[in-house]
Amino acid sequence: MTVNDDKLLIMMNNHAKITRYPLHLTISALFITLIIILGVVLSWQNYSKTSDIIRSSADKMYDQVATELLLDIKATYRPVGDTLGLLALTPIARAVSLAERLDAIDMLREVLRSGPAVTGIQVGYPDGDFFILRPLRDSASREQFAAPADSVFVADHVESDAGGQRQLTRIFFSGDLQEMARNKPEITVYDPRLRDWYSQALAATDLVLTRPYLFYFARKVGITLARRVGETGVVVASDITLHNLSETISRYQVTPGSEIVLFTEDGSAIAYSDAEKLVQASNEDEVSIPRLTDLGSDVLDYLGKGLQAEPRSLVFTFDGRQWEGAIRKVTREGVSAIYVLMVSPLDELLADAVAIRTQSVMIMIFIILIAIPVVWYMAEKISGPIRRLATVAGQISRFDFSDSGQTGSFIKEVDDLSQTMEMMKSTINRFLVLINSLASEQDFDSLLQGISRETMEIGQADGVLVYLLSEDEGILEPAILADSVRGMLEVDKLPGLSLSDEGELAEAANKKDSSIMHLSRQSPDKLAVLPDLLAEDALTLIALPLRNRQEEMIGVLSLIY
Repeated sequence: MTVNDDKLLIMMNNHAKITRYPLHLTISALFITLIIILGVVLSWQNYSKTSDIIRSSADKMYDQVATELLLDIKATYRPVGDTLGLLALTPIARAVSLAERLDAIDMLREVLRSGPAVTGIQVGYPDGDFFILRPLRDSASREQFAAPADSVFVADHVESDAGGQRQLTRIFFSGDLQEMARNKPEITVYDPRLRDWYSQALAATDLVLTRPYLFYFARKVGITLARRVGETGVVVASDITLHNLSETISRYQVTPGSEIVLFTEDGSAIAYSDAEKLVQASNEDEVSIPRLTDLGSDVLDYLGKGLQAEPRSLVFTFDGRQWEGAIRKVTREGVSAIYVLMVSPLDELLADAVAIRTQSVMIMIFIILIAIPVVWYMAEKISGPIRRLATVAGQISRFDFSDSGQTGSFIKEVDDLSQTMEMMKSTINRFLVLINSLASEQDFDSLLQGISRETMEIGQADGVLVYLLSEDEGILEPAILADSVRGMLEVDKLPGLSLSDEGELAEAANKKDSSIMHLSRQSPDKLAVLPDLLAEDALTLIALPLRNRQEEMIGVLSLIY
């Protein structure tokens, strides 16, 4: 075995080890993979951008909630604050007895009617006297005060008797301020001068707001607005509940698992979507404001432990879920700080984005299902002609030149290859026929004509010209002239060519490779008569030197175009 045989064997073994796949499968896999990659990229891009939009909208919503709560607080206490300024100018601020104070309750009634969040209008005096008018808006409040069934207002009056004992007198009124009942005076320890709203108002020159606290009788969280009356030591005040803020924040329950709550700096909850949880009773007589950890929400219990009251964004993991939210301040500078805490589970917050992503995936799967038969069909259209060309090549390698059917394709390169293969097949077949004729033909002239004709057809030439070397080997004599239409033509009018001439054909005969010549009727070459014989103005010749087995020149064959 030779070295070349060894190399060939190694190449064949390596070739056998390579895994090969059908072209239609390769094309189908390629395009389906590209569709999947494109679908995944587009789905992820869509999901990512949608998630960003939702998160950005959530951040804007947090700011919107804080702004709306601030406006609600202002809308609640600003009119009341203005009213307190007017009350400071009325006789009730100068009244020194219960009778004088009852004469001024008309204005107090109108304030209570115009402000549904107002639970009481009160006046504290420097001697410790106290007067307050409260509305009885429902049966629960009437029950709380043991009021007559038709009573609408209740007034409490605290004053000191001659012995310095503080006494509370409670009076019930109808809607038109007709007295319906009056309780007997009872001893009380209530002193307005010990209350924050009174002391804060005396220390300020303008309206003051207390920290949120729980109103004992109303069982609701609220604040007290107070204003001093000049330097008299008298303070007019109003209790305002924050119940409406619970209604406001309940409108921003963006997802089922979201939590939103208003709280103070010490973590006390003052507004919550479930307002019933804002009153925490330790026993029948004692109630308090719950802290964030007391609202019955696991996530608020988690956040309420060590929560820092400052505006910021929140991103955390709780109970195996990602959460996002924010803390915003909803009060202006100079008053007790109130914050709103808003948190939502990320999976609920991005539920729409996940739905869009799922929809995109389903659309992608649908497109893939539609694309598979289309891609398969196109792959077959592409690979089918190539497979048939491979079959034709195999037939040619076995010298099988039978008809292999149509191998054309709509793809230009494949169609060009098909035509080239057919031409090669025809050429090889003709050469085999020519070889057989060479082996069987005994007549040299007939053999020469057959070779010339076959060569012209194989080369798809318009004609063929053969010059043979004379016996004295000095002159090339015309032997064959034929064209594709008329067949064999006479060569009598063609000149003989001396090898010593400077003619192009004589030079081509002495070369080993083919030569290209251009002839016209005006050419100085002796062969200028050839265009006339073929009735053409100009010709192109491809000259092929003819040599014997000893590589001796015996003539030249020219294909004419």
